[in-house]
Amino acid sequence: MEVFKLAYKNSPILFLFIGLIVVPVIFILGNGYSYLLNTKPTISGNISVAGIQAPVQIETDAQGVKHIIAQYDNDAFFAMGVIHAQDRLWQLELQRRMATGTLSEIFGKDAVNLDIYMRTMGISKNTNEAWDSLGRPAQNSLEAYSAGINSWLDSAQSLPVEFSIMGIQPQRWHPSHSLAWYKMFGLGLAGNFQKDIQRLVISKLLSAEKAQLLMTNEEVQETKSTVNASKLATDSLTALNTLNSQLQNEWGIGGKNVGSNAWVLSGKHTKNDLATLASDPHLAIQLPSYWYTVSLKGEKLDVTGASLVGLPIIMQGKNANIGWSSTNMMADTMDLYYEEINLANNNQYRRGDSWIDFETSIETINVKADFPSILREPLKPLKIKVRSTEYGPIISDVVDVFKQPVSLRWAGNEEKDTSYEAFFALNYAHDWVSFNKAMNLLITPVVNMFYVDAQQNIGQLGAGRVPIRGKGQGSIPVPGWDLEYAWQGYIPIDQMPQSFNPPQGYLISANNKVVSNGGDHFISRDWAGPHRANRIENLIKAKLDKSEKISLADQQSMQMDMFDEEVLVILPTLINLKTSDEHVNQMLNILRDWDGSTGPESIGTTVFLP
Repeated sequence: MEVFKLAYKNSPILFLFIGLIVVPVIFILGNGYSYLLNTKPTISGNISVAGIQAPVQIETDAQGVKHIIAQYDNDAFFAMGVIHAQDRLWQLELQRRMATGTLSEIFGKDAVNLDIYMRTMGISKNTNEAWDSLGRPAQNSLEAYSAGINSWLDSAQSLPVEFSIMGIQPQRWHPSHSLAWYKMFGLGLAGNFQKDIQRLVISKLLSAEKAQLLMTNEEVQETKSTVNASKLATDSLTALNTLNSQLQNEWGIGGKNVGSNAWVLSGKHTKNDLATLASDPHLAIQLPSYWYTVSLKGEKLDVTGASLVGLPIIMQGKNANIGWSSTNMMADTMDLYYEEINLANNNQYRRGDSWIDFETSIETINVKADFPSILREPLKPLKIKVRSTEYGPIISDVVDVFKQPVSLRWAGNEEKDTSYEAFFALNYAHDWVSFNKAMNLLITPVVNMFYVDAQQNIGQLGAGRVPIRGKGQGSIPVPGWDLEYAWQGYIPIDQMPQSFNPPQGYLISANNKVVSNGGDHFISRDWAGPHRANRIENLIKAKLDKSEKISLADQQSMQMDMFDEEVLVILPTLINLKTSDEHVNQMLNILRDWDGSTGPESIGTTVFLP
């Protein structure tokens, strides 16, 4: 006791520090650790939930992959909802809020622009028509999945820590939320109208000679013929493009090189004599990933692969009979249209010689006050007016600085969107015919679907809707009142790119250019460069030219290949530069010794990249 008194007298600050800081910190850390333990996903034991017809077994393998084994298919979809909720509930919450335009309720003013964009696009509204277009089995799968998520919410003892930090509770999941998120997935792989804006800005700011360096001859000609119809200010276009950049950089929606690579090999080229499919479906980098690897087994269902969090089905994978994967075709499925307003009635726009009323609605966006919100006055809800034409939403209203309205037409906003049905049916497909039948239902995104089956067949199919334009190629905004620019329908399914058991014994895609069977239809001007696809083909040919069979290990090495063939196009020009700057010469010398490999230890890559 004397020792305690002596220490207290000599070191009062020490005991104040211990009492006021150390002890509370230990208490917080201890309780925080206990809280986090309670939120850990269950990987063993029993979970009692209501809503399934029979017991479901969920096994977790050494890699953490869940294997759902059920007696009935809908019970498997229900279990998918349970494990998605258990493992990715905060991700589900963010995805739901993003698609429905309600992020401002938790993130405040920083998310207002995104919410306005989503409300204007009508992503969530359009799900009602999509739901009615689905067959009953597909609807059942979405209802079972939603019930699984909600059942987990009802039985959860604690929620992920993000909900406590943000001070919110998760809302009930509804099948419309899955359909809305699927549309967000399609939107992220579309994104052509951003490039249309960039092309128009180039045509307005640069001379024809300089514009020619950045655009093709066709694009330059199209801008010349339509740019004078615009009353838009360049700063207005820049404002919308800035928002697009925010969506890409901060929220992972769209962006450059959002695609994939894939190839299929015939059994005549493989060491095990079996046809193989290799795929790398890459989206925007984020943690956790949009993908969730899982296997589902039910009464008829027996499928393994990558599910998309928010959906109950496998998007890329295999069943007992076929395997499939996809790459983004980079098809142009979006067009911008200038709209002429009736001076006598600004609630009308012109189509040909007629005036048509805008479809309008008032959207209310609730915005959380700035931090600390508990000490601030609540913000008044933000009310916005959303206008739409027969082509689509007035996208220019998002930034509200346009002198002339601009509408956006996107194939993904078609009323009868059966895209979810396509992938649902794909989970049950058993041969090339049923694979084609399933993919014929796809609207968005437009993709190259790769195929392999148990009979050693390989194939590639262009799937999704690509518009046929009456005039032009949609490179830049065009006059909406001029009916010559209206869409004339979509490329017929049988004229989309397709190949089955080609003579060369392999098929490759890395978002590079493809052509339709008819050869007359315009698909895109925004293909990825050919260099990635060329590299894959060169690696395959290097083995075949030596009469060597290709093993699975060889294909794994191909997936991990770090050589960039595009570098070789630019590098000869760079290394021949002459300069008196000593530091620049040092960097040029590094490039002269660099072979284009972009591994983590590559100094040449660091010098080469801007």
